[in-house]
Amino acid sequence: MDIVYSNSSIGSIAKLAAALDVSEVFLRKVADQPNNFYAVNSIPKKSGGFRVISDPTKELKVVQRRIVRRILSKCTFPEYLFGSIRDDENPRDFVRNAQYHVKANQVMAFDIDSFFPSVHPRFVKKIFKFLLKLPNDVADLLVSLVTLNDGLPQGAPTSSYIANLVFYDCEHKVVKTLKSKGLCYSRLIDDITISSEKPISSTSKSFIYQSIRGMLHEKGLTISKKKYASTNTSTVGRKTIVTGLVIENNHVKLPKDKVKEIGKKVYEITNIAALSTTDSEYHKQYSRVSGLVALYSRLAPIKAQIYRNDLRSVLPTYEAKKAKKINWLCRKFIDYSKSHPAQRSEEGYARKYYKFKYKISILRRTNRIMASRLDKELKPLKPLRLLASYYE
Repeated sequence: MDIVYSNSSIGSIAKLAAALDVSEVFLRKVADQPNNFYAVNSIPKKSGGFRVISDPTKELKVVQRRIVRRILSKCTFPEYLFGSIRDDENPRDFVRNAQYHVKANQVMAFDIDSFFPSVHPRFVKKIFKFLLKLPNDVADLLVSLVTLNDGLPQGAPTSSYIANLVFYDCEHKVVKTLKSKGLCYSRLIDDITISSEKPISSTSKSFIYQSIRGMLHEKGLTISKKKYASTNTSTVGRKTIVTGLVIENNHVKLPKDKVKEIGKKVYEITNIAALSTTDSEYHKQYSRVSGLVALYSRLAPIKAQIYRNDLRSVLPTYEAKKAKKINWLCRKFIDYSKSHPAQRSEEGYARKYYKFKYKISILRRTNRIMASRLDKELKPLKPLRLLASYYE
């Protein structure tokens, strides 16, 4: 299946600015001096070395989110693509990607070397000009808005979507060829997985490798030799991993060491809770552990329920002094809201409103009366727009 773009074409820069609810002046300013609109930081990788994160300014990030929602998300993506694709019924994440290969007997896993920074702007322009069928000047301006230093900035909302689209003119051909040979293909951003329900011969492995290598070569990209792997699910003692998850006996599982890690963290958080559930650091740790248990629940719901029950017994709370301060701040917000009704349509107002709603949900665990009273007073002051709508 090809990637299909169904939106109407944006015929001029003026129409692009209107579509993104921003001035032409701002768009051209970003295009002329893109480096002024990013904060660049380096973070260490688990595998060693550093990853450069380019975080857009608030103004540019809003525009990039609108590019995603109003332009790029109008593409229809084939079932073999996963990661950063809106699909409310079946989120296309790493779990779904692994489940796509659940019947695998043998798996070949590839990683694209330095994917984001290696996607050259000329290939990004091809997406806008030929797939989205935009005029040359509009395509050029959009390229300036979504690229940085001759690559895709890691940290920009648009980068993952562009990554999904970069092979629009060649990936479907490779998939079709592999499918005709009984092979299953998927890509999760820069992770390519090819599986077979039968053992893959040496000749077929060579053909698959060259096919992937050729597809990447068309875009100036290469296979990471460090992360290439070929595994057989029937080989005793050797795990077949697909994007971090184990394929075994037609089931997708968390690796045993990951399950042990989750159990250990749940045990640790319950011990910390015995000392205090009100500390801000405890709140952060609890959120992280809860997220891990949620992942485990997707793959082993019955086993994960034990951990979920443990977490329910140590929910984060606020100490009396903190509760009093939240009450005071919330009341100030309520008074301000009543005297400034026009603010209810602003993004900042929506952000504060939902932040207080979250705090009230925690407050309810120890002071139900105070929480209910604040909740009741906040209800008629609800923002006029959902927070997500400011980026749509």
